[in-house]
Amino acid sequence: MPLEIRNVLFALSLVLLTSPSFAMGDESLTIHRALDHYEVIRTSLVDDTLDHTAEAAEAIEEILAALHRDLDLEAAAVASESRDRARDLLAQMHGAATGLTQATGDKDLTATRDAFYELSKPMVQYRELMTGERPVVAYCPMERKSWLQQEDAIGNPYAGQSMPSCGSVVSNGG
Repeated sequence: MPLEIRNVLFALSLVLLTSPSFAMGDESLTIHRALDHYEVIRTSLVDDTLDHTAEAAEAIEEILAALHRDLDLEAAAVASESRDRARDLLAQMHGAATGLTQATGDKDLTATRDAFYELSKPMVQYRELMTGERPVVAYCPMERKSWLQQEDAIGNPYAGQSMPSCGSVVSNGG
């Protein structure tokens, strides 16, 4: 994706994520909202920046804590037969999100990438439980790491601008 389009999409996502209509409330405590914030972090890492990552990491941590504490199947986007596995993965994701919040707060790009990967591992597993619309799973053979993203055009958060399109989609959304 051209840099100009990515910047416009990033700016639009920031406007949506910070608008009063999206203020933290029950309607925003969904796995899809956590994925929106995850996408903000992913696109920042693709661009080798930490802009807005601390806020997004804190939001992810808060959403995942609420989903784990009060598992609502609709908000979690999982079927009832996946309840126990979802709860386990939500706990893992929340723990990893805590590490991501720490790394982004420290303003350390390498630590943030490492923490993002620790969050991505259980999120990729959780994605398999999701009902309805899901992000795609991408994989970088150079870094040997997976991540989630909203589109098929690769934006590698681990390699950043040194190899922004390294990788491929290994599991489509939907």
